Amino acid sequence: MRARQDFTTRTAEPADAEAITHVHKTGRASYYGDALDLDDAQRDRQPMWSQIIKDPTKRTAVAEHDGQVVGFITVTPAMRSESRAELTSIYVLPSFFGAGVAQQLYDLFLIYRGSHGAQLEVWDGNDRAKAFYARRGWSPTDQSRPGAAGRPFVTWHLAGIDPPERTLIERFTPDR
Repeated sequence: MRARQDFTTRTAEPADAEAITHVHKTGRASYYGDALDLDDAQRDRQPMWSQIIKDPTKRTAVAEHDGQVVGFITVTPAMRSESRAELTSIYVLPSFFGAGVAQQLYDLFLIYRGSHGAQLEVWDGNDRAKAFYARRGWSPTDQSRPGAAGRPFVTWHLAGIDPPERTLIERFTPDR
């Protein structure tokens, strides 16, 4: 575990696709461990990340330390008042676990989601992620889909913000 350090966050750019792919691949290898499908691990995900970064319906940001991308987040904001935001991905290089990167990225998620409720999927074998989200008020649902090593991806929900808190969030949300 690293000591807490200063990181900068910024909106991802197309040139970040290679670094994001590296963080994604390294992070997946860490949490899947022996359950990682080797064929799937070898898939080239850089074209996927290039598309996601350019997708106007998503927000992708990176965390950097000394000019190196050490984590990233992708969020699909709610498009209608009755819909939920989706936290699609949050990954950190394992060498930066415990250094505050995930929390800094999660703080961006809170801005991106606004006052809406939110959902995400967590592989049931990823105890670190489940603990992270549970500490932040997320709850697992009974919705799931098949996952690696016979362990499902479980949908988790986060409730929306009540009106007084919504006003506070909107007041401190940076201009886009």
